[in-house]
Amino acid sequence: MYIPQSIIIKSVGVDPNNGGTSVNGIHSYQGQYIPFVGRKTHNDVQFKATIFKKQDGYHVIFHKYIERDLMHRSEAWETGKGLIK
Repeated sequence: MYIPQSIIIKSVGVDPNNGGTSVNGIHSYQGQYIPFVGRKTHNDVQFKATIFKKQDGYHVIFHKYIERDLMHRSEAWETGKGLIK
C-alpha cells in the first residue's frame, strides 16, 4: 500500500529505448497486512518509471522494488503499467 506524498524524484532523463521520459527515485509503502502484526512500513524504496506519449495518451511503466518482509521472502522488482488519457 503506497504511502501518499512519499515519492521523491532523484533524476529525470530520456529513455534511449523509446525516447520517453525516464524517472528514478524513492518512495515509501506498507507491506501486506498480517493478522496480529499489522503492516511493515518500507521507507525510501527505489522506483523507476518511463513515461511516453502515443496517440491514445501518455503511457506509464512503473517499476518498484519490493523489500523482504514476512509475506515476501525475497526482494524483487514489480512492474505496473497505466494509461493517462
